[in-house]
Amino acid sequence: MTSITRVSIVTSYPMWLKNGYAVNTLRTIEAVQTQDVSVHVVAFIPWGSRLEQGRLEWREIMGASGVEVTEVVGLPDAGVTLFRWIADAWAGYLIRRALQAHGYDVVHARGVRAAYLCAMHRAERLLVDIRGDMEAEARLGLASGLRGFSRARVRWATRETNIALGAAASFVVVSEAMDGWLRARCDVGERVTRVIPCALKVSMFQQRSVEQLTEPGCETALVVCYVGGLQIYQPLELIAQAFRKLALTGVPIRFLVATRDSTLRMRAEMTDLNVHYVSLEPDEVPGILSGCDVGIVPRNPDPTNAVACPTKIGEYLAAGLAVLVSQGVGGWAASLQRDGVGGSLDLPISELGDLLRAIRHNRGEVAQRSHAIALRDWSWGSAIERLMEAYSAAAVSCSMPPLPREQSR
Repeated sequence: MTSITRVSIVTSYPMWLKNGYAVNTLRTIEAVQTQDVSVHVVAFIPWGSRLEQGRLEWREIMGASGVEVTEVVGLPDAGVTLFRWIADAWAGYLIRRALQAHGYDVVHARGVRAAYLCAMHRAERLLVDIRGDMEAEARLGLASGLRGFSRARVRWATRETNIALGAAASFVVVSEAMDGWLRARCDVGERVTRVIPCALKVSMFQQRSVEQLTEPGCETALVVCYVGGLQIYQPLELIAQAFRKLALTGVPIRFLVATRDSTLRMRAEMTDLNVHYVSLEPDEVPGILSGCDVGIVPRNPDPTNAVACPTKIGEYLAAGLAVLVSQGVGGWAASLQRDGVGGSLDLPISELGDLLRAIRHNRGEVAQRSHAIALRDWSWGSAIERLMEAYSAAAVSCSMPPLPREQSR
């Protein structure tokens, strides 16, 4: 494996929201630093009314990591115009200067837009970390038939994506479904691609001991939980529908909802299910999950969720839970079923009942298996090897790879 000592991470997302993207970037930096690799961050900060506040919060978030940050201010979206191309070209030039000033073995572009800005000035040894940029493209795709402006934006997003993928020396994706999306769109060839789910600290979650799971009386009702808030892609109606379907299996179940959102509407929607509600903060999630058996991830089917990687799957697994996920989410239902730690929420009721009964009668075995899968696939302890392999593949690539195949119209 090629020795990597300097990595420059280029990010094009606003980091001051303290969202999952920001947390995952920080986890990436922490993991890379454990390999005696120095990290420099180039932050593309979209200009706007919150620019100064964003800078301050960005520095606060990044300060603890001890990483030097170079800020590049640019336009978030200037429309599909020559002005946007000029603005992007200027931002790409500034990013290139920052990279040259610090030197690097590998440029780690966090997202397609960051990779596009790097590619405009031919940043070499480029790893493209495809975490969620196609989500925006997918949403644009949903609106592509509404009006000419939307279609133009889709074409622009497609152009940016093709340029970014064409410039990559190696790739990191978050799910097998996203890997399929990449290979269908781009001639990967000999370029290394590594699947690394959205990382989390598995050590935060306490798996119950086998003794607790096999003690007398433990074969009573399963505790099925939903942990999280309400989203457009994860509406209340879908959660209620999942609970009601599970109730029809005839398996003894107690339902739990743990959320920071207001539960009043939830209570009104699911009064017939005797759901127990808990209001919690993020650091209380491990303790809540340690008392559950099954976690659910219900989501609407759409192009975004088709390649998604919900971090909740990893959290459920790390706590020793089986996981049931909607069929159209990132290919995870098949993966969970293959590993014997869950499956699809969309199974027929009879098959869903058989799955729940198997979980209920083998709580200890399922809990151990789930935790082991989390350690194998979701922790940075295992992911860092795959990331370093992708870095090494990018570092030895000195020539530009072939361009992506054109999308069929």
